[in-house]
Order: sequence, then structure tokens, then C-alpha cells
Amino acid sequence: MSKRRSKNVNDAEKHMLLKLIKPQLSVVENIKTDGATNKMKCSVWENITTSYNALKTTGPRTSSQLKALFDVMKRKTKKDKSSKKINSNIHQATEQTEREKEVMLDLISENKLSVDSLACSTNAWDTIAETYNQLQTSGVKISSELKMMNQRDTYKTEGGQSMIHPSTISNKIIDMMGNRFESIESPYDCDGDFPNSYLGPNDINSIVEESTLQPKSLRFDDVVDNQHTEYENITSDKQLMQDPLKNSTSQEKFPKVSTRVLPKKVYENLNELTNQRLGAYSKKESFINDNNALKRKQSEIKLEILEIEKIVANEKLKPERENYASQVKQTKLKEDILEYELKKKLKEL
Repeated sequence: MSKRRSKNVNDAEKHMLLKLIKPQLSVVENIKTDGATNKMKCSVWENITTSYNALKTTGPRTSSQLKALFDVMKRKTKKDKSSKKINSNIHQATEQTEREKEVMLDLISENKLSVDSLACSTNAWDTIAETYNQLQTSGVKISSELKMMNQRDTYKTEGGQSMIHPSTISNKIIDMMGNRFESIESPYDCDGDFPNSYLGPNDINSIVEESTLQPKSLRFDDVVDNQHTEYENITSDKQLMQDPLKNSTSQEKFPKVSTRVLPKKVYENLNELTNQRLGAYSKKESFINDNNALKRKQSEIKLEILEIEKIVANEKLKPERENYASQVKQTKLKEDILEYELKKKLKEL
């Protein structure tokens, strides 16, 4: 007979397993494979299994089953983290202008506590999106797009990441494992900065200037001389290739990188940034003033509408008042007539 399949592990049991593993994480995740370490790992897993089965709700488990469950949770967490990084860096939204980036930075810094907290994060991003869309120039964006852009910029700058909140199973595992789930970065992944880092910008410009094509008039003697010089250059290059260490100096072996930036250029960049921020603030103030003026006009129009409605109501009540006054006069005349007839009858009697 085949073995009966046990029930699936629920989320409460997964949280309980992580809670039991956390104090013994240094032993469970030890990379050593010697006999003493393996023996210690087995005893720790047996203790975890005993504690788990004492609190289980879906059935008892063995230590191998709990190990496999923990490995599956770690694998799923790595996959989720990788998918999140891909979504935040590859599937990019529309690009922002410099002014929009400044506005985004100011809004996030003003709502930093609300953005980092789990309870108020959604409301905070909705508020940021509402204010951002009032000041944007490249198109309206929803809160999820702004959140994705902020995650991408934070990943690029390698800073400003909020603390991990252990609310779900994946976040708890990330909090437990720490830097083990971080990918190993290499400074040599991209060779786009190779000319700047090893040759310097001045050397690159000189190479470009030398490589520019200019028309020349050739003669037979020039061609012969050029062939002779080319032959000498080839022989000298062969000698250098045969013994490069003797012919190279210390400066050629280890070229220095010149990354000095002129103070004037830095000052101009700072001045440009301050002007952009001041322009953003002035536009924001002008927008607020225009909004207040529109609200004031709206209230004035509402007041005029109420006055017109009052005049219309008075005009509607005018004929009713006249009708009521005529009815009063008629009743008074009837009373006078009845009183006269009564006096006449009394005289006849």
C-alpha cells in the first residue's frame, strides 16, 4: 500500500517553524560539513522537530520534512526577491524630468515616516501621487508607478532603503538571513568607463583629435619614407612585445586616474540645482495661489446664485400675498354685510 499524503502546512505553522529556527540559525546555516558540525545540526533539527510537533495543527512532521520545508521557503524567497528586482529595474516606467525628480525627492522626504510604516504606506503614496500629478509635466502617474520609480532610483544609488518589516514569511526569512540573499556585485561588470578610468578625459580628447581625418597630398618620396618609418615602427613594436617589462616605466605600468573636477563647474551645477528647486517652489506657490483664487471665485458665484434664488422666491410669493390680501378684504366685506342684515332684522322685530 502507498503511503498516505499528509496535510499541507499552513501559514501559522510556517511562522512557528521560523520562530523555532531563528535562535539556532547559526547552527542550521553553518556551511561546514565536518562530522562534529553535522552531528550538531542533526541534534538541533531533532529539537526543532520535537518543539514543532508539540505545537502542530496539521499533523506530525519529521526532521527531513521540516528541512525540506525550510529549503523551499528560502528558495521561494530568493525567487520573489529576484522578480521584484527585475520588475523595479528592467520594466521601467516613463522617464522623469529633473524638475519632477526634485519634486519627488521633496515629497518623499516630507512623508518619510508614513512611507516607511506598513500601516500608512498606501495612504502616504496616494497623497504623494495626488500632489505629484498637480506639479508634473511629463504625464499623470499612479501611486504604484511612483513607488516603482522610487525603488529603481534607490537601487541605483545604493542607499535609502527602508528597514525590512517581518510581516510575511518571505520578509521574515530575509530578516533572518540578512546579507545571504544579496547578490555579489563586481565593479568590473561594465567596461563603459574603461577609457575615463585608465586614460583620463584629456587623453581621450587628444586621441580623438589625432584620429580626425585631414586631406593630404601624397608624393612618391613621401610614400617611400612612410613605408620605411612603418617598417621601423613594426620592428620596435616586436622588441617591445618580446620584453615589455624592461621597456615600460612605472608610470606606464600603473597609469594614474585624474578625476579632479573644476570648482567652477561644481559651482555651476549647484547653482543650476538651486535654480531648479526655486523654480519648482515658485511654480508650486503659483499653483496654490491660482487654486485659492478659483475657490474664491467659486464661493462668490455661489453667493450670487443664492441672492438670485432669494429674489426669485420673493417674486413667487408676491402674487400669493396679493391673493391673501384680497381674500382678507372679501371676508371683511362679508362680515360687514352680515352685520348690516342682522341690525336690519332686529329693527323689524
